[in-house]
Amino acid sequence: MQGKSRDDILAEIFAENLFQFPTERMIKSIANTCFKRIVALDSDELVSYLADPSAEVAKQINLYAIMCENRIVYDFMTDVIGEKYHSQGLIFLLRT
Repeated sequence: MQGKSRDDILAEIFAENLFQFPTERMIKSIANTCFKRIVALDSDELVSYLADPSAEVAKQINLYAIMCENRIVYDFMTDVIGEKYHSQGLIFLLRT
């Protein structure tokens, strides 16, 4: 939101260890995942809400970003969770 380049953002993440991971490889992996999700949103308005202090809103936008970026998660949310919500069967059982 501040107009920084991707490289500048990565440098700041590394310098301040913003993700609190022990290795640069892990930090880079998570940062790239975040960048992919932000690009998948394709909305400056949603990205600005991610920067908002409301954690609940950010969590919902993050789930939406994951759904936009990952087809399997999208299909699961729409087919399984959506159908449960539609039929008001709000209990999810995992069978082992």
